[in-house]
Amino acid sequence: MAKVVSFKDENLNTIYLISSNNGFPYLYPNKYLKFLKTVNKSTNTIKSYAYRLKLFWDFIEVNQIDFKKITMEHFIKFIGWLQGQFNISSHQRQPSTINYNIMAAFNFYNYLERFHPDILDSDLDFYYESSRKSYAYKSFLEHTKSGIKYKLNAIKVKESKRPYKTLSTTQLKGIFQTEMNIRNKLLLVLLYETGVRISEALNIKLEDIDLSDKKIKVTQSKTPSGENRWVYVSSETTNLLQDYIYEVHEKNNFDSDFLFLKLSGSFKGEPCDYITINSLLGVYPTS
Repeated sequence: MAKVVSFKDENLNTIYLISSNNGFPYLYPNKYLKFLKTVNKSTNTIKSYAYRLKLFWDFIEVNQIDFKKITMEHFIKFIGWLQGQFNISSHQRQPSTINYNIMAAFNFYNYLERFHPDILDSDLDFYYESSRKSYAYKSFLEHTKSGIKYKLNAIKVKESKRPYKTLSTTQLKGIFQTEMNIRNKLLLVLLYETGVRISEALNIKLEDIDLSDKKIKVTQSKTPSGENRWVYVSSETTNLLQDYIYEVHEKNNFDSDFLFLKLSGSFKGEPCDYITINSLLGVYPTS
């Protein structure tokens, strides 16, 4: 079975690789992960692809499939494998999770056909050049019926829409009445009032805050449309912001432009990261 390993490079960037249990690295999946890094995919995206390809490689090995000779039947069987039809797991994966895993495998083969076409021995066309787009997917079933186009999502599992779970007013009051430090309270208030992502909040800098107009500029986002937008906060949150900047930044004389900083430990005064936020949620010891 495959496994995902991670390590830090010389620039302290996290690198993800896929290998066998005995440590033998898988060449082409790792080439693809390196390619994702080259095209500036986020670390979280690369991590996600690593674990999804790890699952696909488990399927490949268990069923003794030559990945270079992939067929449509293999992908259909992979869906059943993910659904637990072959007792690979005691839990049932959601359709959306299955589709993400399938798409990760599709994208991997798209990469192979674009950059390593000589290794593939498959009738499926994962990539072709179009006059309208630089890159596009070609129908998996195009080789069976001439003149008929099938979309890439032809074998996607149907997803049922589930309502979002929201906190009640009582639950929210309970959270905000819980004893916590001023940084954690400000972070939770901002997330609740503005709807910004955690990653967006962690990238807020002091220069992005306009206290006079009660607004904050979101400069970094996962989507281009989310960048450089303004979000507005209440008067109470503006007062909390002022108190936080005074209590944390000015009193401690921290030399950092980031709003949210670590408050203890050897990295005190450095920008918060996901580990810090996970500790707030009780996942890791407080840092």
